[in-house]
Amino acid sequence: MTILNSFLTTLLLSAFCLPLSAETQKRSALGENWKILSRGSFTTEAIGVNITNPGNYMVSESIVPTTGNGTALIQINTNDVVLDLANHTINGSNVAGKGIYINGVKNVTIKNGHINSAQNISLHIAAGSRNIRIENMTITSPGPTADVQLDSSNVKITGLTVIGNGTLGNALNIANNLNDITVDDIRISNISGKAISVGNSCYNIRLKNLEIDTCLGTNNAIALGTTCYDVVIDGFRLSNISTDGITIGNSSYGIPLKNGTITNCAGNGITIGSGTHGIHLNGLVITGCSNGILASGINGSIIENCTVSENFGARAFGCKLIASQNIVVLKSNFFESVSTGNSVYGMWLQTCTNVSCSNVQSGGHIGSQGFGFRLDTNCFGCTFENCVARGNYATSATAGQGAFGFSLSASNGCAFINCVSTSNQGALLAAGFYQSSCSANTFACCKALQNSVTPGSATALAAGFYSVSGASNKFQECEANGQTAGTVASTLGYGAAGFYLSNEQQSSLFQCKALGNGSVSNHAATAAGFYFDATLNPACKFLEIRECAATSNCTSATTGTTAYGFLDGATATTNIFLDCFASSNSDNASSRVVTNYSANLPIGGAAPANFPKVEATIDGLLDIANKPLFYNVSITS
Repeated sequence: MTILNSFLTTLLLSAFCLPLSAETQKRSALGENWKILSRGSFTTEAIGVNITNPGNYMVSESIVPTTGNGTALIQINTNDVVLDLANHTINGSNVAGKGIYINGVKNVTIKNGHINSAQNISLHIAAGSRNIRIENMTITSPGPTADVQLDSSNVKITGLTVIGNGTLGNALNIANNLNDITVDDIRISNISGKAISVGNSCYNIRLKNLEIDTCLGTNNAIALGTTCYDVVIDGFRLSNISTDGITIGNSSYGIPLKNGTITNCAGNGITIGSGTHGIHLNGLVITGCSNGILASGINGSIIENCTVSENFGARAFGCKLIASQNIVVLKSNFFESVSTGNSVYGMWLQTCTNVSCSNVQSGGHIGSQGFGFRLDTNCFGCTFENCVARGNYATSATAGQGAFGFSLSASNGCAFINCVSTSNQGALLAAGFYQSSCSANTFACCKALQNSVTPGSATALAAGFYSVSGASNKFQECEANGQTAGTVASTLGYGAAGFYLSNEQQSSLFQCKALGNGSVSNHAATAAGFYFDATLNPACKFLEIRECAATSNCTSATTGTTAYGFLDGATATTNIFLDCFASSNSDNASSRVVTNYSANLPIGGAAPANFPKVEATIDGLLDIANKPLFYNVSITS
């Protein structure tokens, strides 16, 4: 009997129980606290779904409202809400309102969904909201305003994709005076506004793992407003930007940019505004932009482990610092700025103080003038150590324009230590280290190698170290080897020289070496190890040349005296040569003319005007050329 009753009870229950609906099954699986939003949940009022009660909400199907909803498709007006779109789409193409609007409440999470064609802001977090989380959301074909608008602090966004189809408005717009915002794992493409815009006076902002492609119009990929601080941009890839890649507003500070690439910007890769300090660029690669890094009026900042290449703008540059001070540049590379008919630069400093560069390379820049490193307009106290400039090329045949590894103009108190400048080539002028109107600069243990002018000109000049109209400069233990000035015989004052000084005063050369300048086949230009010009400018005065060596500086010319170890063009020189060495500096005549020293010495005497005496001017010179004694010395008076 018991078994029979049990069987009948089961049969009756089976006959009268209805199957659970799909919606009920879903609610049961999630737990009874989940509320389901379906097409029927959306009204035709100004707000499609108005969430006014705390709880967990799930969208059960994709929604395409057809009328009303002029304010928002979904608006959250209460604290403590989780809205899970469950990989469904809310399409706002037929209504004028925002997509999802979080209206000044706290503890809200929006996740796992797609907002398409919202005619207003796709996702808006209003002022007064707190502890907002946006997770795994996609926004496509947004309207003409901001796609994601943040008007409140304490927001975390992860896994956001915005595909704009060229629409107007910023993809992610962060209002002024906000803080505690994290944006992580973001993909933004094809928009006509800024990809990410951070307002003025924002702080404690974290932007991480960003991919931004194709910002149209006249907008940057990432723009920080003025007076922002403690903003970190870490791990990014920006490409095809219509203006600058990243801009940092004036008076901002404490901002690191690291581990990122910027490619194909019509403007600068990075622009840093004036009054900023504590900016740290680390591990960046910038390629194919109009220019690389531009910073004006910054202080106390670091650039390290960065590579900038293939800049193409007018007067293109890899890194330009203007009126900046206390800057450190480490282990960075600036390559291949190219601009037809314009000067191009690797690293360019204007009116800067205390810029320190170490282990920096710059080369391959091609323009009317090509500069590896350029310091102009009163730079002071800058230091370059273990830096290399190579392969810069100049097309201009205008006098005074050329290719330079390191170039200084009206800059003082700078130091170059263990630097190398090689293979810079100009149409009329080339120099490894070039300075004009500079004083108190030091070049220590530097090398200038194979800088050249081709094919050559009577007024071509190639120099390892070139200094004009300077004073109190110091060249110590430097080497200049293999400079060449082409196949045309030189006018007086031009040619190839290891060290070329003109109108220089009270400077010193100590233990410097010049080897093999001009020593290539068909080199018809004048060659000199040390050339102290008195033809193009007033003669050098009161120089001290001590323990220097000039060897095998030669020319292919067969007539005239055109190769020198030491050439001083002054009349009654006041320069002092002490304990120097010269050997085998000659032309290519069948009976070679070897001129190791050429100088016009003052006549000794009692009158003060005749001092210094010969004995004080030339002393301890060693002259070797396998010729009879004194044959290879050209000394008058």
